[in-house]
Formats: sequence, structure tokens, C-alpha cells
Amino acid sequence: MHYRQLTAVLILICSAIVILGVLQDRRVENKEYGFRVTIPSGFPVCYGDSGTHVHGVGTRLDKKACKDNRPGPSFSIWADYNANFMPTALEALRDNPECDDVPPAWAAAEWNNAIGGLRTAICRVDRPDGTTDLTLNAQAGKWPEGFEEETGKPYINYTVYFGTTKNRLENDLKTFKSFLKSIRIVEREFGR
Repeated sequence: MHYRQLTAVLILICSAIVILGVLQDRRVENKEYGFRVTIPSGFPVCYGDSGTHVHGVGTRLDKKACKDNRPGPSFSIWADYNANFMPTALEALRDNPECDDVPPAWAAAEWNNAIGGLRTAICRVDRPDGTTDLTLNAQAGKWPEGFEEETGKPYINYTVYFGTTKNRLENDLKTFKSFLKSIRIVEREFGR
């Protein structure tokens, strides 16, 4: 009888730990690219990698598993080195396939400086199928020694993506804005 009670108590404790983990916001930091974000409670934390290392993080707003490949409402941040040496975030966004249908512009009003306080470029595409895609880009950092010819061009591109449907837009946008406000650009682990 004692073992059954102990087992029941352990199960309750483990369940409480799992529930608390799901109910708390999760803070994620990427030291290589120098950013920190918070994924709101109740949503899965999905990591984005290039096959060799993590570039970003995001979530599915429909709360499905990260590995579910079916399209669904989501948001994410992706960071990468400015290997094309784009002089501005606006130029970098012009090369982004998400903005093929609508030319990007410098963000204004609530979207201005939306990525960690950095000057932000934006494009919004409202598609005939009722989906909306919002892509933002900002740049930061200096190239390490040995790249003197690129002095003056930012080192890292930060791209934030948000996609949802017309009927979910209002609620999903609130969650996305909370995520955006959580973005912090921090000192990178490597280089300057």
C-alpha cells in the first residue's frame, strides 16, 4: 500500500512539473547570432537550423507539433550572416522570396524598430486564399577582422516571419506582437 501511495504522489509531482513547464513562457537565447526571445506559454518551441547549427526559433500558433509539416499559423525569428553584404535591411528584404508579391518598405508606426529596437524593413502580403504573411528584417553587428572591405555593412540579418489566416489574424497578431516585444539583440558569443 505504501508503494502505491508513493507512486501516486510521484506521478502527481511529475504531472505538475510538466504542466508548469507548459504554462510558463520560455526564454530562448542564441549566442552565436546575438538574440534572445520569449516564446509565450502554451506554444511549442520550434528551433530552426541550417543542418549544422541553430539560426532561429519560433512557434506554431495552432499549437501543433513543430515537426508537423502541414502549413499553419506561425511566427519565428531567423538570423544569418549578411553574406551578400547588403547595406541595409531594406535591401536584404528585397531579396527575400516572401516579398515577391509586394515591395518591402521601411517600417512605420508600430512596426518601426520592431526587431530589438533596430531600424526595421517590412513587407506584408495578403493573399487571395485568406492568408497573411508579414516579413520584417533588421541588421546589426560589425564584421570581424579580415573583412575590412566590408566595413560599414552590417554583419547579421535578423528576419522575423509571421503567417496566419484572415479568421485568426486578430488573435494571432496579439501573440505575435508579444513575441516581437520580447526580442533583444545581445552581445554575440563570437566576434564583435
